[in-house]
Amino acid sequence: MVAAGLVGFVLVSAAHALTGREHWPFSPYAMYSTPKADYQSDKLLLVAVDAAGEERWLLSAAELAPLNRAKVDAVLGRARRADGQGRSVAHAGPTLRRAFVDLVGVIERHHPEAAAFRLYHAVWEMDPAAANLRDPEVWDLLAEEPAR
Repeated sequence: MVAAGLVGFVLVSAAHALTGREHWPFSPYAMYSTPKADYQSDKLLLVAVDAAGEERWLLSAAELAPLNRAKVDAVLGRARRADGQGRSVAHAGPTLRRAFVDLVGVIERHHPEAAAFRLYHAVWEMDPAAANLRDPEVWDLLAEEPAR
């Protein structure tokens, strides 16, 4: 009885494979099984600039105090969408510019060495080893605000 059931299952599966028919309920949904052709990531980054012109990315919670990376990303993302910009950011629209100035006002007291703050739009073509995280392909300056 079990052998007959297995033989029937194999025959039905073979017939479906030959005809290209599917009866499994979730077969038409690729979910994560198909590889993504575009491994590109983009981010709006805050950068502190010292008097010598050296740039330092502000990424960690300590560097973004009293904020954190998630809060900064949320504020900049909302402002970017409010300006009607998708993944392509050519310039800092008025809402994004205002959000950037407000963020600088919050974090600048923790960076007395900073002469200015910059907002960049960075785009990476990601590699599997993530070796290029500090080397984006696109690095566009969107706004700069002098420290007060």
